[in-house]
Amino acid sequence: MMTGISERMGKAGARVAEADAEALWADIQRLAAGVPWNDDEPFAVNNSMLASTIIRISEHEHWSILRTAMALAYAHMVLSNDHFKDLLEMQSYMQRPIIMNRHCANCNCTDKSTKVDNG
Repeated sequence: MMTGISERMGKAGARVAEADAEALWADIQRLAAGVPWNDDEPFAVNNSMLASTIIRISEHEHWSILRTAMALAYAHMVLSNDHFKDLLEMQSYMQRPIIMNRHCANCNCTDKSTKVDNG
């Protein structure tokens, strides 16, 4: 998981370093529209509903590119705040203990056994 994030961050950093403002704005609009961010992986579709909504609002309200970029950055920071806490909550939910329905210790009663045990 972390290698994928580091690879994407490296590619994004290279793109930011080499592109001018107009090219970056075009890339942001493409990503918000759901176009794949990497031409080598056509099925790596981006699902940025929040970003596309912010861009649509900015077009409707006639925001400048700077204000739109700041709104996108602000929304990203608000959503990524406590992201590690969200991942821990998801992990604890996925690894919750299994509660067995047994009415006695080490229950092997015939009325509680499963078909796998019988067969």
